[in-house]
Amino acid sequence: MSIAESQLETLVSRIEARDRRSRRIGIVATVIPAIIGLLIIGLASSQVSGLNGKAKAAEEKLRATEEKLRTTEEKLRSAERELGETRTTLRELASFERYVAHITPADIKHLGALYPEKSHLFFNLFRSMERDTPWKYGGRTESEGFDSPTFAAYVLDVLPEFGPGSTRELLLRRFSSVSQPRPGDLIFYPNGYVMFYAVSERGEELAIGMTPFGVGALKFRFAQPLQYRRTQ
Repeated sequence: MSIAESQLETLVSRIEARDRRSRRIGIVATVIPAIIGLLIIGLASSQVSGLNGKAKAAEEKLRATEEKLRTTEEKLRSAERELGETRTTLRELASFERYVAHITPADIKHLGALYPEKSHLFFNLFRSMERDTPWKYGGRTESEGFDSPTFAAYVLDVLPEFGPGSTRELLLRRFSSVSQPRPGDLIFYPNGYVMFYAVSERGEELAIGMTPFGVGALKFRFAQPLQYRRTQ
């Protein structure tokens, strides 16, 4: 091989080596930005994921706070209702006190014996008095208590027939009107009271039913009767 050919071969080898270095540098120059980009994307995704987690946690905390607020508002409304009922009961206690008639469970039991056709009704009255069934506006069970109309419906075993609505109005529609009451008939008074007519052994006319004092008797004329309904 001549000197010229040897030099040419050396030159070609250098050019090829330089070309290979240039390609490697090009590859590295291409790959490094891509790697950096992926790292940046990964970091950003991690940060976004962390922010999303914090946002979800904040939303859950907000929902929990709103739920607590709703519960507190409901308790407050319930307390206000109970306070209103207590005030009403106290006013009624004051107005009824002078009309209370003394009657015992034994007296009611005796009425059941005097009027056997109404014995079941008087037995329910007797049992409720013995159990000290409480007064509760809108109540519908012995444990919860009753108001005057719901107690009358309970004693007559018709309360399960009545859904939502005014129990007083439902009783008016359920039983026939009469001009004169007999023992065990319903008496409808102002202010929503519904009581049972009775006559004591002494001949005193009474209204027996649920009062703010509990199950008891009031004088028949504690208020002007509006209507009577025959219960049997």
